[in-house]
Amino acid sequence: MKEYKELEAKNKKYKNYKTKHEFLSKFQKTDRLHPIVTICIYYGEDSLKLE
Repeated sequence: MKEYKELEAKNKKYKNYKTKHEFLSKFQKTDRLHPIVTICIYYGEDSLKLE
């Protein structure tokens, strides 16, 4: 969300909108967000039971 808010603020400040869709979303077609991958590893003593 931090990255999105920074892009949104930049676009709003400089009014970099080419279409009405970009204006409504506050996000340009060329803007890109970096994906985040979270991995959770369980290494406890109890067995993990999936139901």
